[in-house]
Amino acid sequence: MRIATELAGYTPGQADVLRKAMGKKKPEEMAAERQRFVEGMVKNGHRRELAEQLFAEIERFAQYAFNVAHSAAYALISYQTAYLKAHFPVEFMAALLTSVAANSDKVKVYVDACRQMGIPVLPPSVNESRGEFWPEQGGVRFGLLAVKHVGEPAVAAILAARQAGGRFRGLTDFCRRCLQAAGSGSAFNQRVVESLILAGALDEFGSRAALLAALAGVWQQLQRSRTGSRAARSVQTASLFGPELEGLQAGPAGGEQEADKLPALSDSLAQRLAGEREALGFYLSGHPAEPWRDRLEMFRDAAVGELVETGQDGASVQAAGLVLNDRRLTTKSGHPMRRFVLEDETGAVEVLVFPRSLEAFEGVQEGRPALVWGSLSRDDDGSVTLIGDGAMPLDRVVLVRLPAAAAGPGGGPAAGVRMVEQVAEV
Repeated sequence: MRIATELAGYTPGQADVLRKAMGKKKPEEMAAERQRFVEGMVKNGHRRELAEQLFAEIERFAQYAFNVAHSAAYALISYQTAYLKAHFPVEFMAALLTSVAANSDKVKVYVDACRQMGIPVLPPSVNESRGEFWPEQGGVRFGLLAVKHVGEPAVAAILAARQAGGRFRGLTDFCRRCLQAAGSGSAFNQRVVESLILAGALDEFGSRAALLAALAGVWQQLQRSRTGSRAARSVQTASLFGPELEGLQAGPAGGEQEADKLPALSDSLAQRLAGEREALGFYLSGHPAEPWRDRLEMFRDAAVGELVETGQDGASVQAAGLVLNDRRLTTKSGHPMRRFVLEDETGAVEVLVFPRSLEAFEGVQEGRPALVWGSLSRDDDGSVTLIGDGAMPLDRVVLVRLPAAAAGPGGGPAAGVRMVEQVAEV
């Protein structure tokens, strides 16, 4: 600010505007300040070349600048973080995941990081999980608080019921005991159980499809039992001091709950993964693109996650993955365009299809794998978009190898003839 006021004639208010532009790291705002700064220095009798050179230094500093006093603290935190990650990787990743449990996008990033580090991410379980992510058997056990629609009160009820009565033995036993632990509030409800089933937290009791099909009946039965218990208490003064949820505790003699009678339903891979995405915000036990892994690797330049991480702005790329969140939009001038997400097992990238290329995407459908080619666009904040030029459903793509017309010396291709990999539509 002193440079701007003393050399370029800025007022304190104008100098503060320049400071804010540097702090926000917005190139367009810095570009707007360039002329004012240079002309101000020239007006104060300085050479234009010096003014241009000085502002260039200010622009470069603005690309990454912060208070010097922060440096030592950042260095110490970086050292501590690196030490913990190197020597206690499982514990470190469990703590990191717990810190972002409410943000499914960040949870996915760190779950992927665990896999890259060779750390197993164990699925959520009502008999094993805690509220937070926790080190277990050399891996990280998924925390119940990261399951959507399952808040802290519901998790507290689950943990209290498990501590009081031991492991849950089935769907009915789980719902009954957790309802009892939750009391008269609505923290533990049918939606909570549905989310836990979709997330795989009750897999040891049966298939997810069967548990979901049985849940409504189980819940109705428990609600009737609770209502009956309350009605009985209102007319039987002798039971005045009995437990409010006495009816929910009823079960066969010996404390063993009657086994759940579940329908004979099994889960398809697509159903399981769709449920996980609904309950967790991402796929945990697999990815819908996995059956296409060989074809994805055959045709893509690189995995989507790698393109997003290291792809250069403006680079021509060929990517393959599953088409998700497909939306048809309209430009300001009224022309149709398209926006969707291309996702594989490593990451996702947003694809923009402008009107000029829209026809080349006609065969691409949501929920199906596709091969997409175009150019990467990397914003100043690091976000990456793939500007689509063309696409083709992955199941309609073949690799054609054109053999050499004649062999050259040593059995290789003759001059001017080479092996070509070409993508063609069947």
